[in-house]
Amino acid sequence: MVKEKIKLVNKHPFLTFLGIILLIIILLRIFFNNSISGIETEDKTFVVQKGYVWYTCYNSTNDLEINAEINSINPVDVYFTPSENDVKLFVNNSAFNHYPSCHSPSILNDKISCVTSGNSCIILSNLNGIDNTQVNLKLYSD
Repeated sequence: MVKEKIKLVNKHPFLTFLGIILLIIILLRIFFNNSISGIETEDKTFVVQKGYVWYTCYNSTNDLEINAEINSINPVDVYFTPSENDVKLFVNNSAFNHYPSCHSPSILNDKISCVTSGNSCIILSNLNGIDNTQVNLKLYSD
């Protein structure tokens, strides 16, 4: 029986380095939901229980124009915030940052467009609601 040792030699370390960088970029795009170029379209139906909020956040290095089409059985309040920390402050009834021009109180059916600077979250609040509410939400970016 003959045993052979194979020694791998990397003759092109720069190409290996570029390959690793490319792999990291691909993984970051997947991890951040392709937010480098905007947000992916979401179309979902869910229930926001009385006294609760629903939210989702996006990470971006650029300004985002987020469009939301909301259809709700009972009224919900809609806020756009610049960070997930502001969502936590909102839930704890503390002062929080949001985009006032994008705030829509007590809506049932509406289309909202909001330009945010980089990272942002959208909140659908049923904190003051009288009952659980079913919501259909479509989010997309131009």
